[in-house]
Parts: sequence; C-alpha cells; structure tokens
Amino acid sequence: DVEECSEDDGDDDEVYDDVIFPPYALNINAIITKVRNIVRMFRRSPLKSETLKKYINEHLGNNLNLILDCKTRWNSLISMIDRFSTVRKPLCKAMIDINMSIEICERDWQVFKIFYLF
Repeated sequence: DVEECSEDDGDDDEVYDDVIFPPYALNINAIITKVRNIVRMFRRSPLKSETLKKYINEHLGNNLNLILDCKTRWNSLISMIDRFSTVRKPLCKAMIDINMSIEICERDWQVFKIFYLF
C-alpha cells in the first residue's frame, strides 16, 4: 500500500525536551508540502474528489473532505494534517484507483504521529 522511504534508519535521533525526534522528522516542511500538493490535487479535480469521497464513505461512513490549510493560520495546519491522517486508508485506495503514485511514505506517517504530541 505505502511505499517505504529510502533514507537511512540509523540511530541518529535528536532529543528536544525529552521528546526523541528521528532525523527524518526534522524535515517537516517537505512533508507538509507533499500533503498540500495531494490535497490540492484532490480539491481541483471533481473526478478525483468523488473517487476519494467514495472510499471515505465506505471506510469511515462519513462524508469528510480533505482540508487545505491557510498559511497565515497555524491552527489550520493541524486541521489539515488531522484530516489527512484520518482518511489515510481511503486516500491510499483512491490514489491507486486514479493511478497516482503515493508520495507519502511510512516515515512521513510516523512524523504525523510525532506532530500530535504537541
């Protein structure tokens, strides 16, 4: 389902205030850019959006939409990542259906989990 990142898995973790951040988590801007691009892609195409909605409704039983953040409102970033994480499985299925490569790798999903700590 989800492709693996090709980065090194070494024990080069950094510690900030008793929270251990793996090195790949420190490049959060690149991950956020990936998320924004995927959200924009689904929001711009009615066909892609309908495909995603179908899988969200099947998997979650809700009619949820992806949220695009507003860069001047930091709280909207949290909402975008929260919704993106909530619809992870339907999103991956929709991307397969529309023949899109899945740009978010397993390590990126792990960064989202770290993101929730704050």
